[in-house]
Amino acid sequence: IHVSKTDGTLIKTVPILAGDITNGYKEIQGLTGATTYVITIFSGTTLRGTQNYTTVATPNLGSHVIDLRSITGRPTLLTDTMTTAVSGTVFVLRRSETYTCNTATMVLTKSIKVICLPGLGNPAQLNYLNETDFSGNIDSVKFSNVSISGMKSDGITKVAYMFNTTSSLNSNVGIVSLENCTVKRSEE
Repeated sequence: IHVSKTDGTLIKTVPILAGDITNGYKEIQGLTGATTYVITIFSGTTLRGTQNYTTVATPNLGSHVIDLRSITGRPTLLTDTMTTAVSGTVFVLRRSETYTCNTATMVLTKSIKVICLPGLGNPAQLNYLNETDFSGNIDSVKFSNVSISGMKSDGITKVAYMFNTTSSLNSNVGIVSLENCTVKRSEE
């Protein structure tokens, strides 16, 4: 696949892999939002077609954004990144990627938002292995457009709840929000 600007300038060449054929789509990273591109598809050196596509505008997510969409194959990436992020950070997850949350007991002490932007593939999957303890004053904990499930690391016991507000840690949480999320037990 050749990705070009409308003036003909080649931006990148992207291979079509066997998994792309199985999925029935090709995800191309690193393009600018609200921009029209010309996609040219080849089979070897034979031209198969050309089509114009306009990328979706990137929403204004605020000043503290950690975009994790370009990183794959690291299940603990979200939890690892949360520990060093500032309060109010928005974490943007990659669609169809699975994130293992709380490999050990985690204490959340800051406001966060975890989102998956519209696009191809399924929403990101968050698999909670343990409950998350809240501690201190937290304005908000928000999830948007993600799928959430829970099974403890023993592979048998289900996580009874996502967040613990009644632990020995004092907490005051203003808002816990799940917007357009699927929440299920992992065996379902």
